[in-house]
Amino acid sequence: MVVKASRSLKASSTGIRRANRAVMVFATKIDLAAELEISRATVQNFFAEKPIGRENFHKICQALKLPWQEIADLTEEIETDPAEFEKQLSDDSNRSDFAFVPLPTPDLVQTLRQQIQVIIQQQCGSLRVLDMSQPRKLSKIYTEVKLLEKMSSRRWLNIPDLLKASVAIEDDRPCLNCIPQKPLPGFDVVEKHSKLMILGKPGAGKTIFLKQIAIECIEGNFLADRVPIFISLKDFAETPCRDFLHYITAQFATISTIAAQLALTVLIQGNALLLLDGLDEVGPGHRQSILQAVRQFVGRFHANQFVITCRIAAQDYLFEQFTEVEIADFDWLQITNFALKWFADRETSLCFRFMQALQQNRPIQELATNPLLLTLLCLVFEDSGEFAASRAALCKESLQVLLKNWDARRHIERSQAHQDLPLRHKEELLSHIALSMLERGDYFFRQKELEQFICDYRRRLPRAIVKPDDHVDSEAVLKAIEAQHGLLVERARGVYSFPHFIFHEYFAAQRIVSAANGPARERFLQRLVNHVTNRHWREVFLLTMEMLPDTACLVQLIEQKLDCLAQDASLQRVFSWLTQKTEAVSTTANAVELRSRYLELELGPLLDLADCVQLSQSDSLEGDLTLDRLLVRIITLARSLDRALEEAPDLFILTLAHALAHALVQALSCSLHVAPELALVLQALQAQLPLLETERAHAPQFREWWQKPRLAWTVQLRSVIVQYRNLGHDWQLTAHQKRLLQGYYRANQLLLDCLNYASVVTPTTLPKSQGMLLLPATKSQR
Repeated sequence: MVVKASRSLKASSTGIRRANRAVMVFATKIDLAAELEISRATVQNFFAEKPIGRENFHKICQALKLPWQEIADLTEEIETDPAEFEKQLSDDSNRSDFAFVPLPTPDLVQTLRQQIQVIIQQQCGSLRVLDMSQPRKLSKIYTEVKLLEKMSSRRWLNIPDLLKASVAIEDDRPCLNCIPQKPLPGFDVVEKHSKLMILGKPGAGKTIFLKQIAIECIEGNFLADRVPIFISLKDFAETPCRDFLHYITAQFATISTIAAQLALTVLIQGNALLLLDGLDEVGPGHRQSILQAVRQFVGRFHANQFVITCRIAAQDYLFEQFTEVEIADFDWLQITNFALKWFADRETSLCFRFMQALQQNRPIQELATNPLLLTLLCLVFEDSGEFAASRAALCKESLQVLLKNWDARRHIERSQAHQDLPLRHKEELLSHIALSMLERGDYFFRQKELEQFICDYRRRLPRAIVKPDDHVDSEAVLKAIEAQHGLLVERARGVYSFPHFIFHEYFAAQRIVSAANGPARERFLQRLVNHVTNRHWREVFLLTMEMLPDTACLVQLIEQKLDCLAQDASLQRVFSWLTQKTEAVSTTANAVELRSRYLELELGPLLDLADCVQLSQSDSLEGDLTLDRLLVRIITLARSLDRALEEAPDLFILTLAHALAHALVQALSCSLHVAPELALVLQALQAQLPLLETERAHAPQFREWWQKPRLAWTVQLRSVIVQYRNLGHDWQLTAHQKRLLQGYYRANQLLLDCLNYASVVTPTTLPKSQGMLLLPATKSQR
């Protein structure tokens, strides 16, 4: 192949006319030659529109204070073999200075931008990852990236600090990626720093962000006075070339020699935007040479703007002039924007159903904070219209992407620090860590503890896998797992966690399932059942039930645990009442559902059961339950009035009073059909209430009435409800009994959920377990 390259330049006719005017500052053209220390013949050839050496052409134009690109005749170029052009480039670029190269004009910078626009669009304009059937245009799915100016792993925070930020509400599901700093728009940060190192977890969107920078720049929307140059460091490392200047100019020479020459000029004068992608993707055999090449290139052309991307923990070399930032996880707004763009060409309701499914499934929502895993979720939902029926299968697929598929599909070779551990053993190591830490109630763990886990685990492996004299630095293995798979993340200095709590839960369940298939089956299942009342273990139970080939043993152990919990006398008293109450209700509804609804109705506010997942979402219960709900509402409003009477404003007092009166009217109407004898008593209670007016002036009269006879009125109300509806009892439970009943209720809920998630349930197990829930011990007899 022959490319065009000019070792010589000649002036154009228009250029000579400008040069003849400019040379008037010299007495003669001979004086010009003497000042530049070049031969008179060279100057004569210049003004005769004959070719002269490029360096001398530049010198003459500089002396005349003329831009050489506007003087030279660039329409005629000499055909040169690539080897000659390479030699010329090497000769020029090895100079200690480039003072002979004139400043590029804005017009010429824009000319070069126009010439490379097609190449930038080809390099950066589309995206295809995972199981995409075809590439997608980047602009149609790109979502704004946000950056953290302070690296998470360099924060001086201890574990209590992280727990405080991660668990805002006691007993709530921990959010492991909560950050105390506000992320900034990515483009603002790039514009602010001339040397920027962008670090991120696997799948965080580093390459996509860098490509979008190149697209926005070439389209004139961002740093329009610069020429974007996008380089995949992995591709560069796989070429024999170790000089970025030669690599770049060779790429531009495929367009034209002028483009190659202008690229050199742009680099020398600092008008380029260098985007170096994937420092972590360089193979271990090339890593040192590439680091050296980057360092030399940045030092040589320091006036340009540089952005480098690399995975967190994979960067073992410090570029002193660079500011390091971290890509923040997606927040809910970014997830929404991504989904809107992804499903823009699909059925209108598909995006809405996707977002609704995410909102209802917080564990899966955690995965969506990673752009790569969010893409996986979109692909799954796009095919099926729902998330995988098996949450365990979705977790497994997500982990496979991070453990193997993402690198394998891009043919990336990583460090050998833990290559003696096959994929199965990496997962096993992580499952040991997950279960042990979760049993301790730890979501964050210190680096030294992890290193000890790694050391102990490797010692237990057979000699066929790890040689007895094979010493591997545990810290290096930990850093390799973090950098290569992102399954352990440094949240602060020396403090780690799993990237998402659902991964912590999945690995813990995986450890239990693998042990449950061996001789330690019952012991590990019992370890799980010991946490049946802990809401943080709910997902572990569900995932275990999904993955177990036979769930009968686990179901039996949960039932036995429930029976032990229910032995408390006060709980038996509650369950006995619950049985009496529900047996007196005439309905075709499921017995467990009915017991659950009445337990929530009677003790829900006392036990905070409103935060629990409902045992059933059916709305088929009417009649008795509707009346009882209204009566409980009247009691609740009366209590609220008691609490608000002293300090609440008049308008609020009247609002509560009107709500109470309205609820009483509704209850009276309902009781006429369900319990006529109760209706007469409610009418009498209604007659005792003072007439309520909307004006605030009547609030003092109502306050006065409520403070005097209200005690007798509320006592009578409660007495009536207890007598006629067996509701509204004063249980007088201790704090311990409240916690016990709350845990028991959640455990019953969990058992039902487990049975719904179970991969295999015997025909008799499901109805028996469901029918025995929330019964006193004398009736349950599991």
